[in-house]
Amino acid sequence: MAGPTPRAFKTGDLKSKILNLAQTSVYQVKISPPDADVRQPGEARLTCKQFINSRIQNKVYDDLSLLCNDASLPGSSFATHDVTSDYQGVRERMAYRRIYDDTLDLTFYVDNNYDIVNWFQGWMDYIQGYSEVPDDNFNNFSRRTASHQMRYYKEYATDNLYITKFEKGDPSNTDSRSITYKFIGAFPINMIQTPISYEQSDILRVSVSFAYTRFVSKMNYSAVSEENGFAQAWSNFTTSLGNVFNFGGN
Repeated sequence: MAGPTPRAFKTGDLKSKILNLAQTSVYQVKISPPDADVRQPGEARLTCKQFINSRIQNKVYDDLSLLCNDASLPGSSFATHDVTSDYQGVRERMAYRRIYDDTLDLTFYVDNNYDIVNWFQGWMDYIQGYSEVPDDNFNNFSRRTASHQMRYYKEYATDNLYITKFEKGDPSNTDSRSITYKFIGAFPINMIQTPISYEQSDILRVSVSFAYTRFVSKMNYSAVSEENGFAQAWSNFTTSLGNVFNFGGN
């Protein structure tokens, strides 16, 4: 059986392909904690979203998108079963389960009010069953004998975590494309320790790992959508931010 014949490419074809590759620095992250009301009748208790909002002075949902300086597009693999009995001397592998990454790691610049840190810390405190009165938490959980009662999964896991990857350009262009990943059952599982020192100052960053059940993705054939409605403004912002912080390394 003959294999494929090598194909010749014109210089113009090479330029149109190689000079129009996707860039790593243009993306948007959107996170919203769950707002599910699972209270019993007559029970006074905040939802996860209400609990987090009560801990900070400013609503940081737009800040989360703007200040997320590092993320990863998710991957997956298949678990397979070896079949050796169908054909003599032949091993076949057949998929029986899709395996998703254990975590999604995101890194954020920290604002000078520490709202970003407090926002994620509030989410984790809610999972742990902290009181809605911050002073009570500090006093009660400062005891060595303090114990914790975790909340139910449906109270703290969200389906509203998105990463949209797009490119610079006019979002109204019908030829523009982006891809959106939606993470199901996501919640913060780890706030990685952040080093600080008396050495030369740098921008403070906080890294957060999210556990999730799985992700789904869709291709958007216009950059404007519910998940990434300010694509053009974001593209301009990242360009300006790169110039301010000299991301290019010049």
